[in-house]
Amino acid sequence: MLLAALFFLLWIFIGIFVSLFIVQGVRQGLFPGLFSGSVQGASSNASAPPSDVSIPGVGKVNVDCVNKLNLSQDSLSKLSQPNGVNSMPAEDKVKFESCITQKESATPSASPS
Repeated sequence: MLLAALFFLLWIFIGIFVSLFIVQGVRQGLFPGLFSGSVQGASSNASAPPSDVSIPGVGKVNVDCVNKLNLSQDSLSKLSQPNGVNSMPAEDKVKFESCITQKESATPSASPS
């Protein structure tokens, strides 16, 4: 009889501890996904990539357009080289130029005198 009473008291304390843990977690926002389904949609919008990216020597480029072109990694890596688009193969260059939304203006370099 005494052992059964200790067993029940032990489980009552464990239940109180778990209940306090859950209440504290809800207060701190530990379980937002369980109570509202709209939180996931908001987080995916926050991590959406930008639609236009500025590439030095090229200008602003539409990312979605470039992804649809399926250019080779070699062609894309050449964008970071000093020649930029000029070092790409001719067919990739023509495809890529259709995705440029705003060309970078050529700045005249100062000639040493």
